[in-house]
Amino acid sequence: MRALLSFALLLLILLPPHTATAAAESLVIPASRFGAIESYYRPAEAAALAVGWDRVIFEWRYLQPNGPADWDTSHIPDQWLQDAANAHREIVGLIKNAPYWATGSDLLGAPPLGLEKPINDPTNYFSAFMTRIVTYYSTRWNIHHWFIYNEPDIRPEDGSQYEFSGSEMDYYHIVKVAYKTAHAADSKVVVHLAGMTWWHDVVNNRPLYLTRFLHIALKDPEALKNGLFFDVLSIHVYGWTRIVWDMSFQLKSITASVGFPKPIWIDEVNARPTVDGDWHMGDNGSPVSLDEQASFIIQASALGLGLGAERIGIYRFYDDQPPEKVEPWGLIRHDGTHRPGYDALRTVIREFSATTSARRTSQQGVSVVKLIQPGRVVTVLWNETDQPITIHTPFVEGAQLLSPVGAALDLMQSGRAYELVLPPCHWPCFVAGEPRVLIETVAGNTLINSTPPIYEIINTLQTRID
Repeated sequence: MRALLSFALLLLILLPPHTATAAAESLVIPASRFGAIESYYRPAEAAALAVGWDRVIFEWRYLQPNGPADWDTSHIPDQWLQDAANAHREIVGLIKNAPYWATGSDLLGAPPLGLEKPINDPTNYFSAFMTRIVTYYSTRWNIHHWFIYNEPDIRPEDGSQYEFSGSEMDYYHIVKVAYKTAHAADSKVVVHLAGMTWWHDVVNNRPLYLTRFLHIALKDPEALKNGLFFDVLSIHVYGWTRIVWDMSFQLKSITASVGFPKPIWIDEVNARPTVDGDWHMGDNGSPVSLDEQASFIIQASALGLGLGAERIGIYRFYDDQPPEKVEPWGLIRHDGTHRPGYDALRTVIREFSATTSARRTSQQGVSVVKLIQPGRVVTVLWNETDQPITIHTPFVEGAQLLSPVGAALDLMQSGRAYELVLPPCHWPCFVAGEPRVLIETVAGNTLINSTPPIYEIINTLQTRID
């Protein structure tokens, strides 16, 4: 983590300032746009927020512990899936961890044997497993989205947190088999490339895993005819407001640059609080308060829409163990009480879900994401600096201003403009300043068709980089 922090500070200085305006993204509007990972632990609260989707991990080693004839679904309780169905919350699956009998290895995360065999060959164990799991869960529980493994860019040499020990070629063959088999078994299936951390390659001075994967795929004529054997690019991003945009934009651009643009899901995003009442976790120089976690959820969700992400998922909904046993990412604590991030997710779902297009600008220390919705515009603004910034924005009758947790804030009028004070971030500003959510109802289409708003910045910025 110290290495990540040092690199992040360096990158903050070296990256060029954001002055460009992002083009408007036309967005698909799924009913299940915003998700919360592992919300199955707290189904009533997930339903109360109208959480749209959840991700469940399906471990192959538990489904078929002793051989290919096994089929034990007990590690995924039917009640989780039924609760989700009752609340119209879509379940997506993540497949990982082949059983030892299928790998010939006692190393968890080893690639399965037989990947080079045809998908109808019974000794291609992964193909047979994929056919069974996709058929079973699509017909019984309407599950059609499948992530193929998780964070393969964390390599065994990076430490003990890796989940896949095979090579890039091994992972390519896993994805290829999964894609061909799943599409044969389910006409509605959507195959997701594993979410990747990005950081582990950068700090270890390696080419990005996605680039290495594509380098292999582009040499396979069969891949060129099948969209490189995946349907969706998945992204995991944590802890730093600015990197949500920079990292996701870079990964999205890589697939587009080789002629295969892909929809993106930011399926894991959050900032882990390091202080919660009397409980403290070491922060290595980058403390995150509960309020900053809430701010980050608003910022990351707005930026995700600005990037054109189809879905965004907060990891995680609930801490199923006390903080001394696991890192407490949850919006709900182990004792069932809510962190402010819970209310921030409510704000996101309630105010952002109807967005049909989004535009982003960032200049002079102010980030603005304009979310275009039927009959209204929702503008999310925040301060990227450690000094307060006051701006004027055009007056619109009946506008509302909200805090990250959805509390109504006073709008100060100055002539034919509103005056907004954007709070500063706390140095080193990994989480930007507390955002403001401005909601403007529009009778016509003037605001909707306008270019991104230009805000008058009142005070001179003195941004500290030291």
